[in-house]
Amino acid sequence: MGSIGVLNDPAAVDGRHQFNSNNVKASLNAIASMRGDIGADMNRMPASAFVMQTQSRNTLMVESAIHNANMAEEIANMTKSQILAQADVAALAHSNADSRTILNLLQ
Repeated sequence: MGSIGVLNDPAAVDGRHQFNSNNVKASLNAIASMRGDIGADMNRMPASAFVMQTQSRNTLMVESAIHNANMAEEIANMTKSQILAQADVAALAHSNADSRTILNLLQ
């Protein structure tokens, strides 16, 4: 009978009610805080995705610029080599022509 009296005691009921009410308020505050954190994270995601897309695009552009610069340099080197090879052939042909001319004069 003693425990039934405690259950029906208004002061005990008010204490349990206050304890439960405080727990509910604390739980609701925790949930609200978590929802706020989740909402803030969700708001930052599109901005983060945009930054990553921009970085990816910039990286591709730089790679392309490097590739194009290397191509231009290689084409310039190839052209230079072709000019030097043509000059060598022309010089050799000229020297062969001169030696034939001298041989013809000596005969």
